[in-house]
Amino acid sequence: MTEVAIAIAYPEPWNRGKSLGYWLTYRLTGQILGGTIDLGINADRYEAGKVSYTVYLILITLQISGPFVRFYSTNLAKYK
Repeated sequence: MTEVAIAIAYPEPWNRGKSLGYWLTYRLTGQILGGTIDLGINADRYEAGKVSYTVYLILITLQISGPFVRFYSTNLAKYK
C-alpha cells in the first residue's frame, strides 16, 4: 500500500497513470523472474519446502547488480 501511494503521489497529476503502470510492471516482472529462476533450478528436487542455495545466490546477485546496471545504462544513453 505504501509503495503504490508513493508511486501515485510523487509524480505530476498527468504522469500518475504512467508511474503506476511502471511500478506494477517492475514489481510483477520481478516476481515472475524470481519464480522462474526458483522453478528452473529446483524442478528436479523431490523435497517440499526446500530451496537450494544457488537460488539465493542468483537472486542476491541480481539485486546487487541492479544499481550498477541502471547507472551504466543511464550513462550510455547520455553519450549516444
